[in-house]
Amino acid sequence: MAHHLAKANEQAVIREKATYRDRSRQIRKEAEKLNLPKGVKVRAVYDARTYFRHEQQNPGAMSDEGYLRELRRDNDEMKM
Repeated sequence: MAHHLAKANEQAVIREKATYRDRSRQIRKEAEKLNLPKGVKVRAVYDARTYFRHEQQNPGAMSDEGYLRELRRDNDEMKM
């Protein structure tokens, strides 16, 4: 059963990564239209699927500022 679940998770990650860039670019386009209050700066945009995939692959990663900095550096489509 554990082997089956691990395989299912690996396949889900592959499917998620295949559509990631297009989704991220669309999310960024929509985020650029937001009228934010003065002094508020968005550092990155990503969807919940991306957030949970990173948490699944590396638990605690999305609360680690160093990891987030590298994620933004390596993924231009997330930057604002």
